[in-house]
Amino acid sequence: MQKAVAALLNAIYEQDFLECSYGFRPGRGQRQALNEVGRVVCRCPTGWVLEIDIRSYFDSIVRSALAEMIEKRVNDGSVLRLIQKWIKVGVIEDGKLLVSETGTGQGQPISPLLANIYLHYILDEWFEEVVKPRLKGEAHEIRFADDAILCFQHKEDAERC
Repeated sequence: MQKAVAALLNAIYEQDFLECSYGFRPGRGQRQALNEVGRVVCRCPTGWVLEIDIRSYFDSIVRSALAEMIEKRVNDGSVLRLIQKWIKVGVIEDGKLLVSETGTGQGQPISPLLANIYLHYILDEWFEEVVKPRLKGEAHEIRFADDAILCFQHKEDAERC
């Protein structure tokens, strides 16, 4: 069921995802992300690079925010209820069911897509719509799942970001 919903959501969100996002997307992967890093560093004015690796990313996703993000594009109540259940699912550790109040399950078929949706709004759109217009020089983002490289022309821009 998760694979079917993920396929449906992929068709919706592929229209929204920005070019900077490479992780767990159809026709995109690590090789394309690395090629883009090389292209940006070699061909664009890049003097400063910020590396982002979100620690315990799946555990730190704010469930209510993720649900609101999904509701922006999905209005089918049954699909939304399924996603809510999948977000809140627990894990079995040492034979005991552990249910967390935060984060989402990792390793489910729908998990990578949910992670991309969250970072699309939290990082990608923020960088494109809020950060870049305020910079003095060029800036580029290349993201693969919860890892990203932000490249800046000027030191002051990198420090402000």
